[in-house]
Amino acid sequence: MTAGKTLIPSAKVREILGISESTLYRYQRQTSMQFPKPFRLNGRLLWDAHEVHAFIETLRYMKARIQTFAALPIGTLDR
Repeated sequence: MTAGKTLIPSAKVREILGISESTLYRYQRQTSMQFPKPFRLNGRLLWDAHEVHAFIETLRYMKARIQTFAALPIGTLDR
């Protein structure tokens, strides 16, 4: 299940994302965010580092798309 994966603990995930413990908990509960699911190992929650970085790239992509649409003149998408 975890062979060949680089696993990172909650504290590192929070540091990478710049979020609090409660926000990390909220991300896990909010299925619409498609936040990576953690592994439980010896009672600790660990995340696949690749999945966390892929999540960050998805957020960056979505932010860019939103900014692109926000910059369009009103009515552009109505045609």
